[in-house]
Amino acid sequence: MKNPIFANGFVGDKNYYDIVHGASGIYYQTVFTRFFYDDVGIVGQLALLGIFVIGIYIWPVFRIIKIAFKTCKNRFFSDGKLIMALACYILCTTPTLIIMDSSRVIAFPIILGITEFIFGKYLEGNR
Repeated sequence: MKNPIFANGFVGDKNYYDIVHGASGIYYQTVFTRFFYDDVGIVGQLALLGIFVIGIYIWPVFRIIKIAFKTCKNRFFSDGKLIMALACYILCTTPTLIIMDSSRVIAFPIILGITEFIFGKYLEGNR
């Protein structure tokens, strides 16, 4: 709440590790697991990325949803169902942000790429 634009600051800050993991109260470590900001969903991403989460996560998700509805209207274009399935996956996992944790973050740009490629095919077929 103190830094709504830049959230916890930049990685170069000497106290960055303590800000993200220790002093915030979000970080908890047991023998078996660690919990980070990624584990508390969209609220954790907002705390980690600040207002930039709109451009990094929210805007692309709205674009995927818009493309999904646009391509699913055409019943002869079967690839629209794949985009709708990917959009449902992202929407259902947004509370936990499973797509944005450190081990799965590579899947998000791949989903964006697949969506844009299929949308390009859809626009090409409708010309």
